[in-house]
Amino acid sequence: MRRNHYNPEYYLRGFVAPGSSSLYRYERNKLNPIVASVNNLGVESGLYSDDMEDYLAQAIENTGNEVLEKIRRKESINQKEKEELSDYLIVLLKRVPKKLEDVKRWYEANSDAYFDTLQSDLERMAIEQPSKIAVLTKRMNELATLRKE
Repeated sequence: MRRNHYNPEYYLRGFVAPGSSSLYRYERNKLNPIVASVNNLGVESGLYSDDMEDYLAQAIENTGNEVLEKIRRKESINQKEKEELSDYLIVLLKRVPKKLEDVKRWYEANSDAYFDTLQSDLERMAIEQPSKIAVLTKRMNELATLRKE
C-alpha cells in the first residue's frame, strides 16, 4: 500500500535545521517530543488513491513547492504565485486525516439528498432544454453509476 504524506515532505523540510533530516514531533498532553525523519512525519498508508496522490503532487504540490522555494530564497512572488501558494495551503489544511473523516461523515449523511437534487436538476433541464437530451441522459447515467459505488 502506498504511503501518502498529508504534510508534504518538501513543506516539512523547511522546518529542518541545516545538516539534519529530522524534526521534533510533539503530541498533545505529552511533555517529551519524538524525533522523526521528515519521511516518517505526516504520513499514512492508503490515505488516498494513487490518482489522488498523483493529482496532489502534480497540480498542487509542484507549483506550491516552487513558490515556497522562492520565499525561502527571500525572493518576491507575483499575484499568480500568491494564488498558487494559497491553493497549496488550503489543500494542506484540508487533506489531513481528521478533515478527510469529516468529509466522509458529511458524504454519508448527505449523499442521498445530494444525488436526489442532482437527478431532479438533470430531469428538469432535460424538459426545459430538449436539444441537450443526449448529454443530459449521459449525465443521468453517470450519476446512477456513481450512486451505486
